[in-house]
Amino acid sequence: ILLDSVMNFPQIEPGQTAAGNAVRLAISPLAPHDHSSNFLLSLTGDAMPCVVLPSITIAAPVLSLLPTIVDDDSVAPSDGNGNDELNSGETIELLPGASNLGGNNARAVLAILRRTGGPVILTDTTAVLGDIPVNEERTALDPFLLQVNTNVPDGTPVGLTLVLRDQYGNEWSTLVSYIVVQPLIAADGLRIADPAPGGDDDGRLVGGETGELYPQIRNDGLGMATNVLVTLSTIDSSVALQNDTVFLGSVSARSTRESDVPVLVSVTNSVPEPRNVQ
Repeated sequence: ILLDSVMNFPQIEPGQTAAGNAVRLAISPLAPHDHSSNFLLSLTGDAMPCVVLPSITIAAPVLSLLPTIVDDDSVAPSDGNGNDELNSGETIELLPGASNLGGNNARAVLAILRRTGGPVILTDTTAVLGDIPVNEERTALDPFLLQVNTNVPDGTPVGLTLVLRDQYGNEWSTLVSYIVVQPLIAADGLRIADPAPGGDDDGRLVGGETGELYPQIRNDGLGMATNVLVTLSTIDSSVALQNDTVFLGSVSARSTRESDVPVLVSVTNSVPEPRNVQ
């Protein structure tokens, strides 16, 4: 909007140039970056009448969403297992960030989270990013909070919309999607070792030997299994387990892991061969 519309020039000698008084413009804070505005400038008075079409290009902020940080550790307000995934029953902190790719500073940026679908409840839907200068990035000072429902099947999608809004009401919206994942673990095998001095190192146990059992666990789910403990038991009196539980740790999605620590086993002298042990 033109606040002044008249420019006065001093006398201009032939072949010379001169500047007139400035005119004031009111530019909408909602004008998009690189938008061009054209003006009609008509020269009158003791000059040959002519028309000039000057233009200006507006520099405005342009915000781009950065990858959102997922925090599901056990430090409040989040409450989870710390594997950076969405699992059933967890309270998740989502920490948004943005970069300013435009030509002007973004003022007082607020991030707003909206649910579009999926088994989650949003308990804190705003996060403050503050001012974001040109060509700089900012991460929110406070996180969104998201509560995942319990007993959600592995692979269930969650749809969100994240809106960045500056103090003038400019908005930049991005669709954000996640998947609620669960581990699905099962026994995959048991490796037998019978090294000396308790065995003959042939990979099989016979009467009178002591050996090592290495449990193998398979994770068929999309989520990481964490803090996995494996416990072995037997109903066969000819076999004694010296320790029955080993800590396996984490098993990545769609993978198999073998215990680093064995369950120690001993076999009585009187056991016949061959014999299946349960």
